[in-house]
Amino acid sequence: MKDFIISGSVLEELHISPSELLIDLAAYLYDTEKLSMGRAKKLAGLTQIQFQKEIF
Repeated sequence: MKDFIISGSVLEELHISPSELLIDLAAYLYDTEKLSMGRAKKLAGLTQIQFQKEIF
C-alpha cells in the first residue's frame, strides 16, 4: 500500500481540514460501493453512528 500526501496549500484553497477531507472521501467511496460501511467509517476515523450522521 502506498501513502499519498496532499499539501496544506491545497487544503487551504479548498477551505477544508484533513479530517473533513477524509470524511468526504470515505463518504464518496461508501456511496459508490467501493468501501463497506465498516471500512469507510474506519477511513473517516469515526464511529458508525458518527459516520452515519455525516452521510445521511
